[in-house]
Formats: sequence, C-alpha cells, structure tokens
Amino acid sequence: MRQHADVAYNLIHRFNVGDALRRSAARSPQKTAIRFFDRTLNYAEFNALVNQTARLLLAHGIGRGDSVAIFAANSPEYAAAFFACARIGAALVPVNLLFTPEEVDYVLEKTRVKALLVDPMFAAKVSRPPAVQFLLDDAFRRKLAAQDAAPVEQLVEDGDPLLIIFTSGTTARPKGVVLTHLNFFSYLLASYADYGVDRDWRYLLALPMFHIA
Repeated sequence: MRQHADVAYNLIHRFNVGDALRRSAARSPQKTAIRFFDRTLNYAEFNALVNQTARLLLAHGIGRGDSVAIFAANSPEYAAAFFACARIGAALVPVNLLFTPEEVDYVLEKTRVKALLVDPMFAAKVSRPPAVQFLLDDAFRRKLAAQDAAPVEQLVEDGDPLLIIFTSGTTARPKGVVLTHLNFFSYLLASYADYGVDRDWRYLLALPMFHIA
C-alpha cells in the first residue's frame, strides 16, 4: 500500500519527460505525432506504443537505474524507446552509428547496459551484447503490438538519468554525458519562453537521433 502511495505522490510532483507525452496524448489524441515514410502515428497511438515498449522492457527485468542502449537508425520505435525509458526510470544510451565495433563495446561496457535495441544492419558491430537484446525488425514490432498499452506508472525522480550521450571521440575515447529529466524539462520550458515554440509547429528531423542536437 505504501508503494502505491509513493507512486501516486511521485506522479503529481515530479518532472518526467514521459509525462510530457502523456499530457500531449490526453490533450490532442488525434493530432499527428510522427510521420515516418508511409507510417503516421497520432499522439494516442504513439503514447500507446511507448507504453508497450515500456512494458516489454519491464517484462525483461529492466527498471529504474538500468541503462538501455539503442543502436539504430531513426524510426518511431527509436522515439518510443526514449519515452519508454523515461517512464520506467531507465537511462537510454544512444550509440553513434559511425562508431567502430571497439567503440561500441566500450560504450556498452562503460554504461553497464542491461538491454540493447539494435537495428539488424548494425548487429555485426556488436561483439559483446548484454543478456537482453532486441533486433528492431518486424518480429520485434509484432512483439510490441502484443503488449498491454495501458499506462505505465513507475516511481521516477527528477534527478534520475534520462539519457547518456557520448561525444564523437575524435581525439580520445568517447565520453558519456548524463542528462536528467530536470535537464530536459528546463530545456523544454526555455524553448517556450525564449524561442516562442508553438504547438502548431511541425519539425523535420533530419539528424540521426543519437545526436545531441
């Protein structure tokens, strides 16, 4: 009973990036969230995909404080992994697609990743995968679709790591930079306050999603 009370308090008072998407889905469920080649997801559908991804990770023992690496090209599943990790308190570790196999191993070892989501085209670059590994293929998408899309409620604190971004490593080993939920909320608030960001804007995401920009 105490655990449920703690989670309820946490949901009301925290800053969690996953909650930002939850509010968008509640406010504008039918509004387009992602258009990717021939796939279009509205906010309700994308929010459901995030919940399904979070539940798949939880079912494989991934939770608060764990690191989840993703080594893949841009896709709705990539974006879903970002928000799913936020909802369960895990830190997402995006892997640079240009890294050598040695650099990939270094990043996975350095962050002690417990799970890896990898695009089949990059799987050959991973020589020491963690025990939990998902290939981002059609079978993975079917596995996601079989998960419950109901809301995922987990205790996550403002200062918990959300993302671990690695530098390019041009002059030395890549170095990981930890960003918290509060870091991202500060950026979100500043975007509205200083740049006049509007909800009706549409964004063309041309950069790979492992990039800090």
